[in-house]
Amino acid sequence: MDENGTYVINDKVMFSPNTNSLHALDGAANPIFLHTPSSQCLLILLQNNNAVVSQKILFEEVWEKNGTLVSANTLYQNIALLRKALKTLSIDEEIIKTIPKQGFKLSAQVSYREYLDGGGCDANILEIRDQLSIEDEVSSVNNPVIAPDPSPVVVREPHDVKEHEDIVRLIVKLKGSFFFKYVLPLIFSIIFLSILYPAFLTQLRLGKDFFSSYYSLGEIDKCAIYSSFDVKEASLEKFKKLARASKLVCRPGNVVYLTFNRQYGQDSMVFCDKSIRDDTAHCKTIIYQETILNEN
Repeated sequence: MDENGTYVINDKVMFSPNTNSLHALDGAANPIFLHTPSSQCLLILLQNNNAVVSQKILFEEVWEKNGTLVSANTLYQNIALLRKALKTLSIDEEIIKTIPKQGFKLSAQVSYREYLDGGGCDANILEIRDQLSIEDEVSSVNNPVIAPDPSPVVVREPHDVKEHEDIVRLIVKLKGSFFFKYVLPLIFSIIFLSILYPAFLTQLRLGKDFFSSYYSLGEIDKCAIYSSFDVKEASLEKFKKLARASKLVCRPGNVVYLTFNRQYGQDSMVFCDKSIRDDTAHCKTIIYQETILNEN
């Protein structure tokens, strides 16, 4: 089974991976178009029907292989969108279940079929309807009903990225420019050093534990690593990259705190000779943005 076909779920809903769409086979509801991450999550769950799919697999297949890092909350939001879409199309039972500390499991009656020659999604819907209930088709000829409004219903992805397509295109166009690669990162670094960093130090002096919510990544050569991002493998890979770029040597007893700012594409690393909670700790901050590396 792959993306070159359709999946029928509980004889009620047809899913087309090629168009990221869900269709009610009885035609009683408008089609629902999913955004790509939600559609890919559903495809993986269908391909592993009645089996538990770990969060790690979903992160890797849907986001990380495309170079994107997301939090667990984003994954949960996409699963919630799928549940809502299926319920809208009359699958009232909860076929996507959360398995604590393991992942997600889809349990349903699932059938798969290749696209018909010369046809696509609509042709498959018609043939499946014929097989499900010939009598209903005959009845519909004798007692015609008015078809529902065919306008598609779009299930919006978190943060409604589609509304910002023009801005994204402009950023992509500017990304290769000298201003975007060198001047803009320098401006952000200056702002951080002149405003954010002093404020951060003030918080530490006031005794506020800024890093209490950071996730422990374990130790590398007895050097403790903490991260603001809860995906361990991705955070460790980022740490190794920053360490190589800054020629950092993390020795036993040292502590590193990683902070990822996806909004501005900027990462920082606070490196201390001991826990930052120790008043005698000596720390330095390394800020990384593309090819620019500033150190304090």
